[in-house]
Amino acid sequence: FKVIDADDFADTAALVQFVNHLNGCEADVVQTPYNLIDIKTGDRKKIPLSPPFETTDKISCVINQSPFPSLHTTTLRTDFVKDHPFSLLENAYYVDEELALYPFFWAKTVCSFDDAVYCYVVNNDAQSTSVKNKVKNREHRERIVKRMMDSLSSSDFTNDNYEFCSRRVERSVGDHFTTLYVLNSDKKNGRREAKMLSAYLKEHHPHFYQATKKKRLLLCILNLLHVSIPIYER
Repeated sequence: FKVIDADDFADTAALVQFVNHLNGCEADVVQTPYNLIDIKTGDRKKIPLSPPFETTDKISCVINQSPFPSLHTTTLRTDFVKDHPFSLLENAYYVDEELALYPFFWAKTVCSFDDAVYCYVVNNDAQSTSVKNKVKNREHRERIVKRMMDSLSSSDFTNDNYEFCSRRVERSVGDHFTTLYVLNSDKKNGRREAKMLSAYLKEHHPHFYQATKKKRLLLCILNLLHVSIPIYER
């Protein structure tokens, strides 16, 4: 079971090869590289999986995976999804983050193949991950982030699964603070919203409050200095 976002597409030849590989695969989760497609220039770049790994029951091995597990890299065994159903937030952007998280609550085995099936289109001003739309739809992202934290705190895990899932949510929380502090051109309002989220974390999710403390401080300094997005990205 693999999701391709409406803005993206699949590489046909890689998909055929991938299906052939999956014929003998029993892992709950499969990780693969993907292609980065610049919609304005047409440039195509393969984002390789590093380090590659064979089937393993050590879910924590994906913590150091580059690129980090995401919608683009993840495929799920269909029976595994049926045995562990989960729901995504409706009428909201960024639910791909939930799709890349919840299966790891229960996954027992993971493997990788070198088939770059997913073609991720970037540099499209209309897509939800553009700077403009990240700021415009920041309320959606905050709802997703809070839902992920709530789900994590209310579930039981093996140590390996929890370690990965916790790191996955930390990254999402930290990235949302980047939107509030740096991407939002209204620096004062961005600071205000970030402080509100920090207070929420401190009260309801102290682990994530501590885990993102250093990043929040650095982002706040960049906000106060009015650092531009190009400089931040550099």
